[in-house]
Amino acid sequence: MNKKTIIAEYFQMWVKKDFKQLPEIFSSDICYTECYGPRYVGLSEVQAWIRHKSAEQTVLEWRIDNITLAGDQSFVK
Repeated sequence: MNKKTIIAEYFQMWVKKDFKQLPEIFSSDICYTECYGPRYVGLSEVQAWIRHKSAEQTVLEWRIDNITLAGDQSFVK
C-alpha cells in the first residue's frame, strides 16, 4: 500500500472513530507532530492521544488538500 493511500485511510479512521488498523499503518516508533506543535512519540503515546481526542470531538469530514512525501516523512494539508 502506498503512503498516500495509508494517509487517506488514517483520515477516515477519524471520521469512522475506528482505529483498529492503526498498528498496521504506524510503526511502534512513530513520531507524530501536529501542525500547531504537539509531538507524540511511540505508537502507545499516539494511541493514548487519539483515545483522548476522539472522546472529546467528532470528525464529520476531513478533507485532504495536499500530501507531500519527503523520504520517511509525510506532510498533509
